[in-house]
Amino acid sequence: MARIVLLSKVFFALSFFLSMPFMASAQSSVSMKRVLLYDAHTAKLSAPTLARMSVVNRSAKPAFVQAYVRLRDNADIRRLNRQYGAIFNVNMGNIHTAVIPHECWDAFVADEAVTYVDMGNEVHCMMDSVQILTHAVEVKKGNGGLTSSFQGEGILIGIVDNGFDFTHPAFADENGNCRIECVWDQNVMQGGGSAYGYGSVYETPEAIQTVRHDQSADTHGTHVLGIAGGSPCLHMEGVAPKAKLVVVSTNKSEQGIIDGVDFLLKYAESVNKPISINVSLGTILGQKDGTGNFALMLDLLLSDKKGQLLSIAAGNEGHRFSVIQDKAPSKTFLQVPAYGRDNLFFQGEQGHSYQMTITLRDTVSQQVLLEEKLVSGKVETFSRTKFGTDDKEHSSLHASSQLNEKTGAPYFNLNLSYSKKTTEAWIVSVNSIDGKYLVASDYGEFTSNGKTDFKDGSREGTIASTATGKNPVTVGAYVSRKEYSDLSGKSHVMEWNKGELYPLSGKGMTFDNRIKPDIVAPGAAVISSLNSFAAPYAVPASMKVKKTDYNGRTYYWGTSSGTSMATPAVTGILALWLQAIPTLDLESAKEALHATAIHDKYTGDQPNGYYGYGKVDALAGLKYLLDKENGIQQVEMDSCPIFYEESSQRILLLQPTTISVYALDGRQVLQKNGSELGVESLPAGIYIVRANGHSLKIVKTAR
Repeated sequence: MARIVLLSKVFFALSFFLSMPFMASAQSSVSMKRVLLYDAHTAKLSAPTLARMSVVNRSAKPAFVQAYVRLRDNADIRRLNRQYGAIFNVNMGNIHTAVIPHECWDAFVADEAVTYVDMGNEVHCMMDSVQILTHAVEVKKGNGGLTSSFQGEGILIGIVDNGFDFTHPAFADENGNCRIECVWDQNVMQGGGSAYGYGSVYETPEAIQTVRHDQSADTHGTHVLGIAGGSPCLHMEGVAPKAKLVVVSTNKSEQGIIDGVDFLLKYAESVNKPISINVSLGTILGQKDGTGNFALMLDLLLSDKKGQLLSIAAGNEGHRFSVIQDKAPSKTFLQVPAYGRDNLFFQGEQGHSYQMTITLRDTVSQQVLLEEKLVSGKVETFSRTKFGTDDKEHSSLHASSQLNEKTGAPYFNLNLSYSKKTTEAWIVSVNSIDGKYLVASDYGEFTSNGKTDFKDGSREGTIASTATGKNPVTVGAYVSRKEYSDLSGKSHVMEWNKGELYPLSGKGMTFDNRIKPDIVAPGAAVISSLNSFAAPYAVPASMKVKKTDYNGRTYYWGTSSGTSMATPAVTGILALWLQAIPTLDLESAKEALHATAIHDKYTGDQPNGYYGYGKVDALAGLKYLLDKENGIQQVEMDSCPIFYEESSQRILLLQPTTISVYALDGRQVLQKNGSELGVESLPAGIYIVRANGHSLKIVKTAR
């Protein structure tokens, strides 16, 4: 039987309850045009860059280059397409993601209609008890006060990643049919071509099962997809096991990811289904205020969308002391990895002047082997080679000073390659007057080396630049598992504390002082599906914990850690929420995530750049949304007595008022105009009572 519990002097959020107890620039030789390449520093593409861009049947020479392209206001896109074969895809004002034939690259860059070309950065993978810790179990079973279960029926989960095994039983329904509805493989040119000018699209179960897997030797995408939407198999079910799946196997370029998100959004619209998208990839360096090309385009794609949500990983660089943030002048030692390569990114504020100096010094003789200055206000690029001592023949420094296209704020890019002697040191110094700035290292760390006039690096601000946009849900990771046993029975114990932040989880806040990440989710030693076609080095025996034989092939589940694993947990939860509220928008979803996040001794009570607003709670968030969907507002009620009674009839009196009673899934189950409502017909459970009135008293009838 239901019973009424009324509490005195409280804020009733749900009214009453009736309850049971890198970027480097081209040299200025290209018409002073800005040409930014990941690992090539002139308009001519280097061999490593060409290898990274090779996407046509793994050929040694790529057929095309992907880039962000800014065009002049009067540019004739049709002419550029006819003349160079360039394909322009997602656009934001005059900036486009574009596909440019390799053979036309030099001529395209030199065209007067093109103001700059930016290759962006190479993206990196950001990487059970997940269901219990996030309270997704209750949502899927319809427990915790819900009157319906939600498992993702009628919803799409879209994943932009690579390392996919389409044949894994984790992606089959109870009849053995593949739940993957569509695949765009950006890395091959065979079968049905895409509207984006590259890759192949497979739109039938037969085609997808014939292809079997993408071209990556990794297992990342299979693991991510299994967390978000894996089918029940060996008790390794994903968060939204009844959702349909759509996959983009990306070529790991920023532009490819943007195009992939655009593809998923358009696919969802074409089949008229809500979609929850996952991006567990990103780049560390770049504008950390959401004004970089990637973040701006992602915000544009998601703007004003209903029923289309996206979660993105905060990055896995949070363990390194790789950021300097200050307003005052500072000086630090840059510790470059042993292989001698690093990239630096400097970001300042509009209206302030900065000078950054990088020096290579012999610490014994104090001889300066190289010293270069970058000054804000200038737009310039330069390169230096053949400096230093032992590695003089291979040394290179490429640097550029630029202005943010959106804000006008200065920023610097610097790329260096040099294997220094142990007696040599890199020193980075910044001079500014009251202007806030940030310097970030791609691979190295900043340290004072114990010198009082030098500064140590920080972990704050290590969040991926790609995760700093306004619209996506940015996800960090906390430790959900401390130990596990592999298939051989060997125990693996990590040096983590369960519940604390995963050490590598990227840390905010953003450069413009917004809370990022938005939320944290379980991300350490998460068990999910593995790619049976992956190279042995990608799936070592130590990570495998379960296996099964299916259709004549052996498949595995194993552990992986990172924000890549935390993000699909949130993606799956958002798919459950979309089933309940198909028109849910990102603003409302983030409001629910923030308002209902779990706080504990690790997160603290206030939002911060480590845990965001706290740990995700799927059940509390869904209740919050259902409450809001039905217009139930937070109200302060007058003092009233606590009432507890096991009588056969209970009557709630409010004078004067209209009384409405709702189930937690938002259904109205009782309503009456007036001051009296009998609730004896309600089964035991938790209900929401909305009363338009303040004068309350409780009466009861005889047993």
